[in-house]
Amino acid sequence: MNTWQENILPVNRAQRKPDVHSNKEEGQDTVILVFSRTPGEEASAKTFYPQAGRIGNIQIADRLISHTIETAHKTHLPVIVKYSDDQNGHTFGQRLANAIEEVFALGFKRVLSIGNDCPDITTQLLLEAHHQLHDKNLVLGPAFDGGVYLIGISKSAYHRQQFVELSWESAELQSTWQNYALTFVEELCWLGYYGDIDQSTDFSYYLASLPERNLLRRQLLNILVTSHQSGAVYQQTYAITPLITDAPLRAPPC
Repeated sequence: MNTWQENILPVNRAQRKPDVHSNKEEGQDTVILVFSRTPGEEASAKTFYPQAGRIGNIQIADRLISHTIETAHKTHLPVIVKYSDDQNGHTFGQRLANAIEEVFALGFKRVLSIGNDCPDITTQLLLEAHHQLHDKNLVLGPAFDGGVYLIGISKSAYHRQQFVELSWESAELQSTWQNYALTFVEELCWLGYYGDIDQSTDFSYYLASLPERNLLRRQLLNILVTSHQSGAVYQQTYAITPLITDAPLRAPPC
């Protein structure tokens, strides 16, 4: 399998050999890096909806990952997708650092890295981060749980050892990023707070927060309805609709 997967949705990842330079227009120095698990690995790491079963949860993961990729492409910035089965390194920090370094080696000077677990990311948010990254060397999107849903970093602000040693996958990540910024950048831009989907309650809140006619909502509900326990899932999915008023507020970007 080719190391870099570009312009490919998860369902046909292994069926196309991409040209990683195809989206790099002359003068374009920023790329969006989607750093993601495969749908199967994502469904193994978390359960979005227990009643949907293994297959249903893989389909949910696939749809959320595809949604993230589609959102990135709508910015018209170059997009590179790096799946977990093509990542190199023993720790999360090493794998992300290696991916970012490969991006810089392609000639890009700035990278916006996003994961697959924050579907609230919009095209407008990515463009705002892109704009901010041209004024600052470091742009971060803080998550409610202490992590980050977006990392915008320039080549001049990237320092591998300190980057790898950040408190990845922990509630201390934001504070260690703050220390990193104090050492290596003049000004850090924090975007607005957003939630990510780490467990079934997060997924239920997110699904309930979507407008009734939203395309992604209809696609996710269709997966639940057509899963093995379709009747029970259908009823319980619609039962969460009243939670819309109780869902956490999601802040706009800065």
